[in-house]
Amino acid sequence: MMTGREVESYFERHREWQSMTWDLSELIKKVYGKNSIRVRISRYYYVDFTPLAGRPICREMKLVILYFLLNLHYKRLLPLIDFLKAVSLFIHYARDVKPINSLGDLTMEGIEAFKNYLSLIVGKTPVISSFLRNVRCTWHDEFHAAAWYERDTWDLRKVHMDPSRINISVPNSRINFFDIENPDNKKLFKTYMLHLIEDRNICHTSICTRSYSLRAFLRRCPCSLKEIDSGKLKELLMQQKEFYRSQEKYNNMIYILEDFYRFCNLEHLLPDIKINFRDFREPRRINMQFKRLSPRVKKQIFAHLHELRPDVAMIFLTVYCTGLYLSEVCQLKTDCLLKQEGVCYIRVWKLHAQNAVNQPIPQTLFDYLSYYRDRVLKQNPGDWLFPGIKRKFISSASVEEEMRRFILNHHITDEQGNLIKFRFHSLKHDLAYRMLDDDLSLLTVQNLLHADTIESALLYSTNHEKEKRDKYFHFLEKTGKTKVLADGEEDRQILWIRERMAQILPNGYCSYPVKLGLCPHANHCLFCDNFHTTKDFLPVFYRQSAKLALFLHTLEKSGQDKRYEAALKVKKRIDYLIQELEADHDEASSEDQRNAQ
Repeated sequence: MMTGREVESYFERHREWQSMTWDLSELIKKVYGKNSIRVRISRYYYVDFTPLAGRPICREMKLVILYFLLNLHYKRLLPLIDFLKAVSLFIHYARDVKPINSLGDLTMEGIEAFKNYLSLIVGKTPVISSFLRNVRCTWHDEFHAAAWYERDTWDLRKVHMDPSRINISVPNSRINFFDIENPDNKKLFKTYMLHLIEDRNICHTSICTRSYSLRAFLRRCPCSLKEIDSGKLKELLMQQKEFYRSQEKYNNMIYILEDFYRFCNLEHLLPDIKINFRDFREPRRINMQFKRLSPRVKKQIFAHLHELRPDVAMIFLTVYCTGLYLSEVCQLKTDCLLKQEGVCYIRVWKLHAQNAVNQPIPQTLFDYLSYYRDRVLKQNPGDWLFPGIKRKFISSASVEEEMRRFILNHHITDEQGNLIKFRFHSLKHDLAYRMLDDDLSLLTVQNLLHADTIESALLYSTNHEKEKRDKYFHFLEKTGKTKVLADGEEDRQILWIRERMAQILPNGYCSYPVKLGLCPHANHCLFCDNFHTTKDFLPVFYRQSAKLALFLHTLEKSGQDKRYEAALKVKKRIDYLIQELEADHDEASSEDQRNAQ
């Protein structure tokens, strides 16, 4: 791999690269050898730089193209031809459509304009769509940036990080800064990323996740963060909401932005802004679908499991019995099996927690893995239980691709006859459902699934109860033993709670299952996902709202800011519930009047 300086010296030594017209069909044969690559006849191998003569961009484009040719071994002709096609179109664009003096003058607006220009002429391909962005980043990083810190693209695999922090099965390891045009914001962003890299408790996957959310915010920021006060920041956060389709992603952006501002305030990089980021988070609703594998799907998969590739079949069984992540199972080593006091374990490195744990497994799976390990050590001695072809261990992407091919070949379908969209992560949810079916406690489920908090494991229980409730009402409607209320899904939930839970609160009902033990929340009912209420509790909410108004007035006079913010949050939640219940009550009253008429 040649650096930018080496390419530049190579360019100065060879005169054929300094001419204004290039015949790349001949030059590629000189670089790679006559028989190493078969050059297809195409007019795009002839590149004419004459329209760019007299401008710095002419030499810059030559150096970037030469950098690509010397460092990328083009054994596939299609990407090379598409790249050279984009070169010819860009030369025409830089001369006639929008004159460009240097690659350093390109902004994101100019890159988007060129992409729109290309889409009108040749359509969209991955090479052409990312051509100018790659050219600009390569010129800045390889020929312009003096140090690693000044680059617009950071590769975490090249940073001196602890091996335990790097998840080598995840391909996303780059942090991009090129689309942040404000230099102050870009410098703050790089400083924050450098702080995360130096923190040994943060894995590189978490660093990449934070960089995506923070970059999306800074990309839409119109000016420098040093010029933004509290009022402008609030307006900007409200505007950001419309760009997020998912409520969880928006809340995640708010959380990361709060951590970013906290770091900048500690380092005195930004002026102190008094703003409560938690007020901008959307109330969390459990709308995630934790689907289990249906008995029909499992029957089809296990019927043809012997026809699956042996290593993929063993990976499937391991994930099915343990609920581990696919990337963790792919990185198992040959010494991972152990037995203590008659209990079988598999030793696995948890990528998120950055520690090794002993996961209990059934005796049958232990025997299968032992037999498979002996076969692997005979054929390919090494450290990895599932060795790969091009790398040390098998990649997660290749396993998923093999499972997709297996499902397609054996036509594994759901109850409606459609091909299933299989994900290995669904096996984790299926294990949680099976443990809840066996009446295991929630703490046991949390420990076996290695959930960070009790709330994470509680999501499985909530959806498990919802599935049981739906089956219960389906049975009642089918047999006609009782009349189900017709006011909607909310009344069905209340009826289920009354019959099965019987946990009544002063202002509603709690659907937290009794068999799970004590509630993990303390005085948090109004904001809990298990809280349900009806219009019958409106008088109670009216009294609570009036008391809180007086209480807030007292706290504001006494200057107790933290208690005031907490009470104000409860007041807003109660007022929101009152509005929702009053709206439902008005709709029900108008409907009754229409029915009476």
